[in-house]
Amino acid sequence: MGTREGHCRYEDGGAFCPDGRLLAAFVDAPPSIGPNAQLAIIDLSAHIPTEVAQSVVPGPCWTAVWSPDGKVVLFGGASCSGPPGGCVEEARSHGGPLLASQPGDAGAVALFIPSSSSFTVA
Repeated sequence: MGTREGHCRYEDGGAFCPDGRLLAAFVDAPPSIGPNAQLAIIDLSAHIPTEVAQSVVPGPCWTAVWSPDGKVVLFGGASCSGPPGGCVEEARSHGGPLLASQPGDAGAVALFIPSSSSFTVA
């Protein structure tokens, strides 16, 4: 599946919703913006990506996780370098806020807690 004009590619860090119908994916922001990505929710049955407004997060480490009921996706990004696991520490000082989105909503909302490259929702 291709990306919209102005985006380069899909990035790592996405997640399938619990029922497997939707994929939270990160689409690379245009190169002039820097190492940022925007969240897109992809309806896998129709192969239609929908970019989420107000969802651009810093990178190059992005992570998304769905709530167990599949109603909310939490996501964020962080600057990172070095070996795997380096993102976790750098996220505390170089990451944006953790954000949340519900499929069908107008845009994402910031939760005003630091993002991380690794988190779990229970």
